[in-house]
Amino acid sequence: MLCERLRQLDGPDVGKRLQENLLPLDASVWSPSSPVFDPPHLSGRVPERTAAEAMISHSDNTGTDIVMRATGPGKVRQFISEIGLRSTQIPDSTRAFFGYLLGRPDFRSVTWEQIVRALQNNTPFVNPPLNETQTLASSAIDLVDFYSRSLKPGFSSAVA
Repeated sequence: MLCERLRQLDGPDVGKRLQENLLPLDASVWSPSSPVFDPPHLSGRVPERTAAEAMISHSDNTGTDIVMRATGPGKVRQFISEIGLRSTQIPDSTRAFFGYLLGRPDFRSVTWEQIVRALQNNTPFVNPPLNETQTLASSAIDLVDFYSRSLKPGFSSAVA
């Protein structure tokens, strides 16, 4: 996701753009398991760079959903396909993923309040994390392939 977002913003001022692009931090993006943004205790607007750093450095799901919204899940899926990652899938958002696991029929539009209520009620997951509808998964082969290309200067989208 971050690689595609950086491709979208690529240019000599990418760092400045990431710092100055303020994105919403509110109930529209709050997601469970967010150690940096700690919903609902933080809200307002956050630099895109901070959201990306929370996503990468701390696996913060709210940071992930902020960056995912800015990037577009369809664009990320297209990038994944273009670079030949055949065993990698992403959800529409981490919140949608949780909603699906909880069996919400409206998982794509589940609200923060609905997720909190389900977690407070110890609602069990009714769908498996690895599924064909809304999942977050990648194979070791895809990860090695991606990182072997992305950590070198001049990222190559050519399939290895």
